Amino acid sequence: MQLSIKNKTLRILLFKFVAIAISGHLLFIPFSASAETDKTDTLLLKSILVTNIESGNVITVQSNGKINEYKSFTLDDPARIVFDLFNVKSPYKKPQKMPVASEWIDQVRHYGHRDKLRIVVDTKKAYLNAFSADPVETGLVISIGEEIAVSRQDQDRTAPPEIIESISEKQEHGQVSPESKTPEPDESVTEPPPVEEESPAEDVAVKAEGVDAADEAATPDPMEIVGDRLDFLNEGAPSKPFTLKNTVETALAANIGIKISKEEAKATLAIKKSQRTDFYPTLSGTYQYNRFDEGANYGGLAMGSEDQFKLSATITQQIFSGFSLINQYKIASLGHDISKINEKLQRQDVILQAKAAYFTLLKTQKLRDVAEQTVKQISAQKEVAKNFYEVGMSPLNDFLQADVELANAKQDLIVASNDLITAKSDFNTRLRRPINAQVQLEDILSYTAFGIKLDECQQSAEKNRLELKLSDLEIRLADKEVDLAKKDFFPSVDLQGTYFKEGTEPHVDGGTGIFDPEGWILSATASWDFWEWGKKSYGVKEKLARWEQAKQRKTELLDQIRLEVKRAYLKNLETEINIITIQKAIAQAKENLRINQERFKEQVATTTDVLDAQTLLAETMTRYYTALYDFKISKAALYRAMGQEVIE
Repeated sequence: MQLSIKNKTLRILLFKFVAIAISGHLLFIPFSASAETDKTDTLLLKSILVTNIESGNVITVQSNGKINEYKSFTLDDPARIVFDLFNVKSPYKKPQKMPVASEWIDQVRHYGHRDKLRIVVDTKKAYLNAFSADPVETGLVISIGEEIAVSRQDQDRTAPPEIIESISEKQEHGQVSPESKTPEPDESVTEPPPVEEESPAEDVAVKAEGVDAADEAATPDPMEIVGDRLDFLNEGAPSKPFTLKNTVETALAANIGIKISKEEAKATLAIKKSQRTDFYPTLSGTYQYNRFDEGANYGGLAMGSEDQFKLSATITQQIFSGFSLINQYKIASLGHDISKINEKLQRQDVILQAKAAYFTLLKTQKLRDVAEQTVKQISAQKEVAKNFYEVGMSPLNDFLQADVELANAKQDLIVASNDLITAKSDFNTRLRRPINAQVQLEDILSYTAFGIKLDECQQSAEKNRLELKLSDLEIRLADKEVDLAKKDFFPSVDLQGTYFKEGTEPHVDGGTGIFDPEGWILSATASWDFWEWGKKSYGVKEKLARWEQAKQRKTELLDQIRLEVKRAYLKNLETEINIITIQKAIAQAKENLRINQERFKEQVATTTDVLDAQTLLAETMTRYYTALYDFKISKAALYRAMGQEVIE
């Protein structure tokens, strides 16, 4: 039973409805009911027959009339002979492939365009000039083989440059049916069954509405361009996924800054202990030998030896030094306390840096996924626009616009990939892992609202910030420096006791001329430089100025901490609000894209509408993941501003 529709408009609408209903591939059948195919000089392809003869092959193109308007050209790499038959329509909805595999022809392919039928003969270079074409009453006869020369003057020997660039062997592909075999030379003329295949991206130079359209050339893969220069990305085996907790723990254990601060604490502790020893007496000993030019004599009588030996032991105790000993010890003790606080500050900074590196890496991974998905979706839209253009349902600029947007999306993907590589390198550096080591993280897509008011945050910062405690210690240190500078206003008092032995022999046991071979001396010494032209008072004034500076620095630091807490609080609040807002927008952006895609299939919307919807969805997803992970980073920064070590 056949249904005949005589009204041309209804037939065209039916064609569009059937084409759109085809799922997945969007390949369309150009019915002869279109306005263009109603012309009286338009021919319809009936069949293409390939016959083996003794010295070549004969390709018979059968139609409902004589094919006079045609053009041929050749392509060298790979060897192909191309025939464009103008005003010939193909009944096939997809490109066709006819395997031959003879000495002269490998296969014959043909596919229809709006204004012509293209036949591509895959041959060998030796036969690129061994072909001829002759119109007959039922179509066109093409002969290929030995001793066959090009017989018509209107057959071009080489293809125009724009055609050579546009026809790509990579694009002219398909699946060959194993059942399609070439007839033997003795067999009668048969038509190999054409094999329907998925629509290849056959890009040819066409002339539509008076405009020469250069179709898309094959775009090289950027990864092929860089070659092996990115081999370092595959170094090492994938590691066990890092959690936020073991990321922070690993960073704390490996951080060089923390190790340096620990060594500084050891150094200041040694200084403190060294200063404490000044409270105790010191013990020293000497052994002395003297040689005189002559021995001691009285009235010409020798009374002593030229050699003299002396052994002594001395104990010294500082009794008073203007309170310098106690002040120096307190200064050393404060220095040790400062070094311990600096170690804790370094620890808090490392925790924040580890958190930021963790969430930044998660963010760049998500943004790269969004960029990759965008490329896939725009690629699909490009294929849809191409198929619509090939069947005359959309203009060329729709396809070109999709192609340009795809190129832009690929560039965005490259940038996102580079950001991801950089984030991985930063993560590895923070944990002191090999910089090119592979990284896997446990994703954290959920979030918990902060829920603390700004006043409470500032009060917590004023109470817990180690920088304020450090500033207090620096004020106390400056105060002790003032007290130490006043030591010169007082005399110093020392007590010293000495035990000695003298002799003329090394064993120090008296001798000739030694009147006191053994004894002890106890002495107390008070010294005081009471006039130095104001030097002492100037030194004290300097230390007082340093003390005042320390107090002013604390006031300035307190203002900075309050501002830091407020900024971190507002940033956290901003990102939290953004998350809530964008979560609703994601579903709307997805639905907007779906509607525009359906509208485009119905030819109600344009490619611009679809691409704008796709761009909107990509921007929305980018904003969402940016807000989500920026919220986590800002939350970590807020805890750091409050002086708290919190690992969620």
